[in-house]
Amino acid sequence: MSDLFGKLKQGIDKSTKVIGAKSASLIDSNKVKSEISSLKKSKDDLIHKIGMTVYETDREIFSVEMVADELANIHAIDVQIGEKEDELERIRIEAEEKIQELNK
Repeated sequence: MSDLFGKLKQGIDKSTKVIGAKSASLIDSNKVKSEISSLKKSKDDLIHKIGMTVYETDREIFSVEMVADELANIHAIDVQIGEKEDELERIRIEAEEKIQELNK
C-alpha cells in the first residue's frame, strides 16, 4: 500500500514540475511576444511618419536624407525583432528539453 502512495506521490511531484516548467516558459514567451509587438508598433509608427513626410513634401525638394533617421531606426528595430524571435525560439527549445528531461 505504501508503494502505491509512493508512486502516486512521484507522479504528482513529476506533474507539478512539468506544470511549473510549462508555466515559466509561457510567462517568458508572453513577455517576449509583448516586446515584439511593441517593436512592431514602433516600426509601423515610423513607416507612417515616413509616408506622411513623403506625402506632404513637394516632389522637387524631397530627398531620402529627409527620412534617413527613420529608415535607420526601422533597420535597428528589424534587428531587435529578429533577436527577440531568436529568444522566443530559445525559450521554446529550453522548455521542451526541460519537459523531456522531467518525463524520463
